[in-house]
Amino acid sequence: MLSSVLVLFMFPFVSQASIWCYSCVSTQPGCRDDGVNWLLHSAITCPKEDDKCVKIIEEKGGEKLITRDCLSNLIGVKSNIPGDTFEGCRPASSQPNLGVYVDNSDSKVYDLKRDYWTRTTYCFCQLDHWCNSSTSLMPNLLVAIFSIAIGIFLIGHQQH
Repeated sequence: MLSSVLVLFMFPFVSQASIWCYSCVSTQPGCRDDGVNWLLHSAITCPKEDDKCVKIIEEKGGEKLITRDCLSNLIGVKSNIPGDTFEGCRPASSQPNLGVYVDNSDSKVYDLKRDYWTRTTYCFCQLDHWCNSSTSLMPNLLVAIFSIAIGIFLIGHQQH
């Protein structure tokens, strides 16, 4: 009886087909280079079953922009995603033909060639929920503690 209640309670956490990722930009509070404040940014469920979490690091001089999201959400927005999207970090792919046929005197204002950032790095992960945060396992630990506490509460309620 006890084991069946725990299995049923923990089933939603185990049976998720899609991965959970953070979705934020470093210009938002709580979305920093060293991690995400999980109290301010909840995880999103990626739309595809075989999706990956992505952390994009764009740098120019001392300026840095961090973007976190699901790969499937970024495919239509970013044109420099590397072809190799396996676990790990790699530089963005080059875009030599971007903006070639545009005759615009304000091309520096509009960044048509998308060359504002001098260095862009993509980090991909898919083996753990919230993996596009920092190396902290605090959200996973809290979910486990919360689920065990609820399970104990339900078992205690059934015995009375």
